[in-house]
Parts: sequence; structure tokens; C-alpha cells
Amino acid sequence: LGAPQSGTPAAAQEECTVSAILVNSCRPWLGVVVDGYPGVGGWRSQVLAHEQRIGRQVDMVHQYHPPGAINTVLTADELFFVNRGTILYLNWRPTTRWLDGMGGNATINSHIDQMANSLKAVAPRKIMLAVHGEPERYVTPGTSACPFLKGNYGSPAQYRAMWQNVRNRF
Repeated sequence: LGAPQSGTPAAAQEECTVSAILVNSCRPWLGVVVDGYPGVGGWRSQVLAHEQRIGRQVDMVHQYHPPGAINTVLTADELFFVNRGTILYLNWRPTTRWLDGMGGNATINSHIDQMANSLKAVAPRKIMLAVHGEPERYVTPGTSACPFLKGNYGSPAQYRAMWQNVRNRF
């Protein structure tokens, strides 16, 4: 396969096409989650060390933003990868209690709006966004018929309402 085209994800090579929803026609994306290289500080440096180790640029990097005002914009390191054409897969949590993210909390709504504006600013590049990924791990016992619940973020209905509020604000 040819070299990556300028301004496109690394896997979007000459013989490949990438759909509007980021489906690569040639192969799966090569993605990475890193944080374990000893002596290598910082997420960006960890990703770059991994790429050096495997001998190629990855197509996708995964990052996590926990709840809070300081995590409502893309970081300089995330923008570095987005701007070079690497797909950012971001797991973002606008709040720890889904009830707070359902639309009635002005502070949380402001955080949602800030993240929406930060993501909009990278257009036309796209990212993959998970809003509070793996929510099943955080469902509060007694709010669902599912056994073995250990979370404290809220009910499935509250998660759906929080997700809908994020979607509407975006």
C-alpha cells in the first residue's frame, strides 16, 4: 500500500477509502492505548514511543477524560495526533452522576458545550467519541434487574437521559 495521504488518517492510503463514518475499506484500524513504557513520561510521549517500537504510525489513539471542568477541551497532545491525521478515540465523562448530566445542571451543561465546541474546532477532521464508555460498570444497584451491579453513577434511564442531553447540546 502507498504512503498515507496528507490530512487523512494514517490508514487511509491511496488504494483505500475511508467512509464518512470512518470505515476503512482496506483493513481494520490499528489503534493503541498506552501508559506503561517505563521512563517515558506523558501520554503523547508514550504513544510516540510505542510507534517507534512497532515501526509505524498508528491509525488511532485512545484517551480518557474523567469528569470535571479541566477536561472539557481537547489537550495539546490530543490535538497533535488529530492534526497529523491520527484518529482520536476519546472516552469522555461529562459527570460522575448521570442525574447531573440530564440537562438541569447549568455547570454540567456548560462543560458539555465547551467539549462540543472543542470537538467542532477540529473539523473537518473527525474523532470517535464515547460518552461515558462502559456505562454498565457504573450502574447503581437497585436501579436495574441486572445482578452484580457495583456502581454509583445512576440508573440506566438516567444514563440514557444524560446521553440524550449531550447529543442534543452537541
